Parts: sequence; C-alpha cells; structure tokens
Amino acid sequence: MHSLVVLRQAIEAHPVRVQTECGTGSQVLIGSLPQQVITREIDDYNECMPITITLLPPDSPDAVNLINELEEHLGSFGYPPGSRHGFSVEKLITERVPFFVMYDEGIPIGCGGVKLFGNEYGELKRMFIRPAYQGKGFGQAMLQHLADYARRHQVVLLRLETGIHQLAAIKLYERFGFRRCGPFGEYRDDPVSVFMEMGLA
Repeated sequence: MHSLVVLRQAIEAHPVRVQTECGTGSQVLIGSLPQQVITREIDDYNECMPITITLLPPDSPDAVNLINELEEHLGSFGYPPGSRHGFSVEKLITERVPFFVMYDEGIPIGCGGVKLFGNEYGELKRMFIRPAYQGKGFGQAMLQHLADYARRHQVVLLRLETGIHQLAAIKLYERFGFRRCGPFGEYRDDPVSVFMEMGLA
C-alpha cells in the first residue's frame, strides 16, 4: 500500500500538492511547503493519489457544483425539509465558514467546511466526496485536514450532524474516532438525525 502525506497547511492560501510515485512507494513533495507536515496511511487506496486541499470561497464554481451534487444526493433519501440542516452557499458565506475543496489531479472530488464556535467546538459542514471517489481514502484525508484546521485554532472538540440513511458516512466518522452524542447548539431531537462528536487531543 502506498502512503499519503497529508499536509498541515499553516497558510491555507498556498495549497500543497503531494504525490506518491506509482511502483516505488516513494514520496515527492511538489509546491510550497507549509510549516508543519504529518503523515497518514491510506489503507483503502493502492494507486497514485496526488491531491490538493484548497481553501476556497463557498460560491466559487467548484464549491457550488459540489454542494449542488451533495444536495441532489441527499434529496434522494426523502428527508423532510425540517430535517435538512445543511448550510446553503449563502449561509456558509454569512456564517464565515472556512470551506475547502479537494482535487485529485486537478479534478474537484470533494469538499468540507468547519464552523468554529470559539474554542469550544467546531462543527463539520457540507462534508462530501463524489461517489466515484468514495471508499478510497479521500474522505479520511478530508476529515484529517478539517480536524487539523480546528486544532490550529485551539478547538478541543469536533461535532457533526448527519442523516440516519448516510450509513457509509457514519461508518467513516466512527472509524475516524467520532462517537454518537445528543443534539448540540441549536439542534433538537430529530428521528432522522445522527449527532456525533470527537475530542481533539
């Protein structure tokens, strides 16, 4: 299995592209290096995986397209309108949610944001990996990036809300270290919602 170097971007405006060479397993760093680097093993993916994770405005074309795909995907499960808690593009901007887009060889394949509530906790927002790229380690890489972003801002807890039908996502969150919890913030009990949290030690 090849390893993926996931870069902790101290300066989000300067993304770093990381490539693992096919056949050799060696690692090549391309572009500007940030102040810190961590290494993650991606066990589910055995091909080259050059990626970038870039901080972008939520209304940028790639971000909007990914959010629209996520909305279409969630709409297929029949969640009632009152149980759809995902932020719109406009609300992501209004709430000043740092938002990231992941690229695989220049192709936008996923996104995610984290809304910070002071140092108390951060809430994951609009986490999405395109279906063709799921199960290959990209979701784990995005979660790691968002967790590291929260840590750099002295946040001690990550939380999220997702739907009960998002079984693959729930499994991913549990593998990453999230555990189920009760409603938080402005949320209330909802039979089609799952609430989760994870400490950031």
